[in-house]
Amino acid sequence: MKNAAFLFFSILSHAVFSQTGAITQPSIPDQGVIYEVSVKNSLIDFSTSGDWDFSQITTDSDSFIELALVSDSNYSNNYPNATHVKYEDGQQFFLGFDATASSYHGERTVINTAYDSPLLLFPYPFSVGDTSTDQILDVPFTCSGCPPALERNHEVQFTALSSGSVTMPDGSVYDNVVLVESIQNFTDGQIGSPPCLNELQAWEWWAEGFATPLVRTSVITQSGQCPPGSSSVTKFITGVTLNNTDYQYNSPDLTLVSLSNNHFEVLLSTPSNQKSMVSVFNMLGQTIKRVDLEQLTAHTYKTVLDMSGYAPGVYLVKASLDGSSMDKTARIIVK
Repeated sequence: MKNAAFLFFSILSHAVFSQTGAITQPSIPDQGVIYEVSVKNSLIDFSTSGDWDFSQITTDSDSFIELALVSDSNYSNNYPNATHVKYEDGQQFFLGFDATASSYHGERTVINTAYDSPLLLFPYPFSVGDTSTDQILDVPFTCSGCPPALERNHEVQFTALSSGSVTMPDGSVYDNVVLVESIQNFTDGQIGSPPCLNELQAWEWWAEGFATPLVRTSVITQSGQCPPGSSSVTKFITGVTLNNTDYQYNSPDLTLVSLSNNHFEVLLSTPSNQKSMVSVFNMLGQTIKRVDLEQLTAHTYKTVLDMSGYAPGVYLVKASLDGSSMDKTARIIVK
């Protein structure tokens, strides 16, 4: 069995992981952590009581979720009470983590919000049978092309349903996982006018040590003044790496040096003589560039990434070796 601390410092493999007791505040490294995820564009079938076997599920694409200190964001001054920013699907969500709770502080998505006081997402520690509710009312927000005087009401209901083991699509097994149902209601609109209503219902499988669920399947339903409809998605964690180019664990040593005009020098040292390449992903998890590395010595490779034609933002760079499952991930910021 591998413990939660190991998970933060390794690439996940086909193994069995075990955690015990209630789910407590995760210890997120100061340099941040990147969760690689596999995405299915629908809800999944499951029982509300464990154990859960998702090994037969096939997914549609790969993406990633990054947790970083709030100071990493260009908008950090708007969120003085948040501790972290979560980058997901090209959007930023501002969160708080302490020994008593995980909290929500606002977002930079299709709308922009900054909560004056934190919204409780769920308490720490939590275990089966625990519940919580919270709400924050009349939060001003803005969005591109929208009218003035917009406000949001945000309500959260949390219920820890059951516990058991989870078998992931890649065969990894986690013990003592807690299944949580979370329902969030958003009432958005112009003051004095009928609102747009959104309900986000999610089922999340939480393991000790993680700052995001192992598995999350969710559906968002829209009604009211907004066109009626719904959309669903499921995400499975497939890997965890530090956001730190100096760290290595059975993987190539990947170093990125920022040059001028959004050019980045990539240096890769490998434990064996194999063809190597780097892939660049945007925050939606889409591959936007692949580059073969030039071999300098038997175990050293180099290239320069030209990102001058790409939009400003955060990008993920992954190095890989032919014939090997070893890989290494790092982050770059295009300005």
